[in-house]
Amino acid sequence: MLFITKKTTGRLTEAHIEPDMCACYATPQGFSAVTSRAILLINDNKLIVLFLNLFSTKVVQKIEFRMADLQEQTYNSSIDPLTAVWSFNHQSQRWKFRILKKILTLGSMQGEFLSYLQRNIL
Repeated sequence: MLFITKKTTGRLTEAHIEPDMCACYATPQGFSAVTSRAILLINDNKLIVLFLNLFSTKVVQKIEFRMADLQEQTYNSSIDPLTAVWSFNHQSQRWKFRILKKILTLGSMQGEFLSYLQRNIL
């Protein structure tokens, strides 16, 4: 797949998403990353990371975190006007995600996720 769509993300997340979750498409960074593409699902209780294959057509691994277990969270949206970076520690492992602020084919999904982070996490 050359680009990700709202329909594709819906299909990939349908087995994992809960009604009160926000979702976004992200680029994992660092040694903790299983692949170079992911969908993040978040609510007040948990964060689910769905790592995707190269073409973003299949979930290859799912990792779930309790929000209470995430430490040293940082959010930076000033490095690049098009992206934001969210990072945190979990059990002495550093996780980092680069999130595009706007992806036209995803509508408002990216913005809603970033707004959720700013309201509830930081």
